[in-house]
Amino acid sequence: MHANNIVGTIQPISEIGKILREHDIIFHTDAVQTFTNIKTDVNNLNVDLLSISGHKIYGPKGVGALYIRKGTKIKPQILGGGHERGIRSSTENIPGIAGLAKAAELGQKNLSDKILKVTKMRDYLINSLLDKIDEVKFNGHPTERLPGNCNFSFKYIEGESIVLAVMDFFTSWGSTIPNLSTGT
Repeated sequence: MHANNIVGTIQPISEIGKILREHDIIFHTDAVQTFTNIKTDVNNLNVDLLSISGHKIYGPKGVGALYIRKGTKIKPQILGGGHERGIRSSTENIPGIAGLAKAAELGQKNLSDKILKVTKMRDYLINSLLDKIDEVKFNGHPTERLPGNCNFSFKYIEGESIVLAVMDFFTSWGSTIPNLSTGT
């Protein structure tokens, strides 16, 4: 995972990739959180495979893309049909692919300006909350993080209460991944 979707920490993928490359290990990273939020260069990241998802970049749901570095050999997961050089079978979703391509194009447009603007707003929010509220903890890496992600813990306050109190902000508490544990 190139960046954590909950606390926003950007992982040291480039360094990991360099180590793996020295040992001839194929390396994949999930870049769905980063592709149009930070500069994402497969050569600088030292990855052989990189995946993105349409709905994470304002494209259509149900479509994604997999970058495969030239010379990287992978086995198909679904056999038959011979599409995509034998890597994937079944009919391609042409409208979805076109929508993903356009979303990727638009998402990369003015990316440096977007990163700078969103990072300034993020840092202002972080510093304001840390300066003005007691018993607040900032989660995740302080600088190596997604521009649009802030994650805090507030001692003595329920997450739901905060979300309801700040309806003008896009907020959530907990994880978007359901807790499937059945412990007592």
